[in-house]
Amino acid sequence: MAQIPPELAPKIAARHGVVTHADLTRSGLSAREVRRLVGARQLVTVHRATYRVAFAWSPSRPAAAACVAWPGLAMAATTAGRFWGFRGLGRVTEDERLVALVAGTRQVVLRGVEVRRSLDLQRSDVVRRSDGITLTNPVRTLLDLSRDLNDIALESIAEQLVSDRACSAQTIIRAAERWARPSRPGAARVRRALLTDRPGRSGGPAGSDLELRVLRALIRRGVPVVSQHPLTLPNGRRVRLDAADPAHRWCVEVNHHHWHTARLDSDADEERRRQLHLLGWQVDDVSDLALRVDFAGVIDQLVALHAQRSSRDRAR
Repeated sequence: MAQIPPELAPKIAARHGVVTHADLTRSGLSAREVRRLVGARQLVTVHRATYRVAFAWSPSRPAAAACVAWPGLAMAATTAGRFWGFRGLGRVTEDERLVALVAGTRQVVLRGVEVRRSLDLQRSDVVRRSDGITLTNPVRTLLDLSRDLNDIALESIAEQLVSDRACSAQTIIRAAERWARPSRPGAARVRRALLTDRPGRSGGPAGSDLELRVLRALIRRGVPVVSQHPLTLPNGRRVRLDAADPAHRWCVEVNHHHWHTARLDSDADEERRRQLHLLGWQVDDVSDLALRVDFAGVIDQLVALHAQRSSRDRAR
């Protein structure tokens, strides 16, 4: 009975369980032996001349198989965004429909993959990983996402890239200008998201999608907050406040549940809060869970708390 050559094990493991017909025959198997492995279900056909080892499982396996099956392919848009960890797109899953780009006009058909064609997919637009997966780089991914996401989602991801120092706002703007075509209104939307001088931006890019939503909602209700307001605490530590009204020393801190469960994190948050109180700041904490359950109700409470604080300041 034919067996998968053991010398291929490291390569197969690195590519999330994916192996090609060429890999197998170069390792000494005949085409008939490969067919026997498929018939015995040791190998499962994924694409033409591309297989996965039957027992292998990885959420990244479908993307690896598609890129190995068609070397000129690059995961793009929502799929690439999930690999990069973009806000609001969720995680990579094994059963999702992939989105990919291929250069030129040739039509590529791969099962489970929406293949989009591009006449200007450059080498500098893609990143080739050691596991066989090719992705569009973060800036090109953002531009391609303009076809799939609304303006708020695009703005949030653009701010994420700037906040995480993956690139500068000017890098994104220049890329959008180069990419712009009459048939690509998305390029103008990305550029506008970064150039629009909206209230609240002066403090810096929002730290999360939820923080941006809170900031926008408060500004719409007339609360003059800025994002990521810098401040030096009495102990000398430099911090940034999620949404702050410096004139009244009032701020909102959005606490993300999975970031604040450990004891050390909780202790650090309490110390930060005490330091802010020493400076005369009112800190109103909200959790991501509360915002997801009743966003409008939480915003109503924050607006009322800000009104109380500003009224007390005026009465002094």
